This record gives sequence, C-alpha cells and structure tokens, in this order.
Amino acid sequence: MSVSSNPFSMRRITSADLELLFGWVGTEPVVWIDDTRLRRELDSRNYRPEWSWVAEQDGSPIGRALWWGGDTAERPSTLDCLLIRDGTEHPEHVGAALIAEGLKAFGPGSALEFNIDAATA
Repeated sequence: MSVSSNPFSMRRITSADLELLFGWVGTEPVVWIDDTRLRRELDSRNYRPEWSWVAEQDGSPIGRALWWGGDTAERPSTLDCLLIRDGTEHPEHVGAALIAEGLKAFGPGSALEFNIDAATA
C-alpha cells in the first residue's frame, strides 16, 4: 500500500512483536483502547495477536486495528479499535487498508461490526 509517495505496509501481529500494540494515544473524540485495557483483553483472549494488525511506514507503526471476539471464538466479531498516529498523511487510506486486510484475513462473509464510542465530556 502507498500513502502519497511514502509507502506503508500492513501485517498481522505475532506474539513476538506484541509490544507494537502498546503505547498508543488517541487524540480524536473517539474512545480508544489504552494499554491497561489492551493487556486485560489479551489476557482474557478477547484480543489476540492473530486478530491484531499494524500498519508501518519507514519502520515505525502508524496504525493499529484491534479486533475483538469471545474467548472461545474462532474469529473476531467486532473491530474494537482503529487508531492512526497523529500526523500520518492520509490517515483514511491507512484505516481503510487495515480494515480491508482484517476482513480479507477473516474469510468470506465476514460481517464484522465496528464499534465507535464517543468520549464523554
């Protein structure tokens, strides 16, 4: 994939590089998953490395997609957090690519939800 003249790539996370999912901060008025909740959801198997995607540009992560499912589920049911780093050129391209990769990976007929919760003042 490419954003402008600076290409980016996407990949599924493995247990070995799980740390790429941590340390993200959202500045949009949409609720995002912080490190505490991420760790809790990973421990409960509601988030899993194989259900998590990262977009990278110039060797650095610029986007993440966290898909959620029940602890015994074979595949996720919901895209729970889609977060693009501030300052990323064309964040809509990165977000769309992360969603498309997840849907492609989870198979035909993947009618997954995307939950968006607005932060309250």
